[in-house]
Amino acid sequence: MKMKLCVLGGLAAMVLSQGVVVGEEVNFSLNYVPGKTYVTQVQMNQSATMAMGGAEMKTVMSMTIDQSQVASEHEKGVKVVSNTDGMKMNMEAGQMVMAYDSENPEGPM
Repeated sequence: MKMKLCVLGGLAAMVLSQGVVVGEEVNFSLNYVPGKTYVTQVQMNQSATMAMGGAEMKTVMSMTIDQSQVASEHEKGVKVVSNTDGMKMNMEAGQMVMAYDSENPEGPM
């Protein structure tokens, strides 16, 4: 027990002796320019394997979302209108497949 306390005490002393390093403050803010349109695309790919009923089942999903933000003048600064312009999704789990494409919303799901 004494040995464990000595080791823990030594580690604590080592950590405390390193001191505290303070960094500069950083401000992350968006500076939208009125009259400009900003376009973003988010892509996500995910894969997982899990045990189910004595077998492994793999799930694979991909998704893409297209968005735009339109900046305009406002009495309090800048007004930003955000739109989701499109979305595609595909998910496969075992023998099941689910897909969606906003360009073809009546397509198979």
